Amino acid sequence: MAEEEETRVCGRCKSEVAESNFTLHESHCSRFLCVCDACDESVPKSELQKHKDEQHTKVRCSKCKKKMERRFITEHEVN
Repeated sequence: MAEEEETRVCGRCKSEVAESNFTLHESHCSRFLCVCDACDESVPKSELQKHKDEQHTKVRCSKCKKKMERRFITEHEVN
């Protein structure tokens, strides 16, 4: 019976990674991903501005006129 390899959780992308691959994985994540300072979500560096525009731009509810981040408006308007 094979032993299970130890794993670690990547602080950038939150993936569980085998200990033997962790250094390489972490290097890759650091190069290509960043963490959004508004929501702590990992996004590709090349898409950070798009992510912020799509998720964190403030919009006004058409029903109550309250302003909130775009990512919350659909659920808000349903309720």
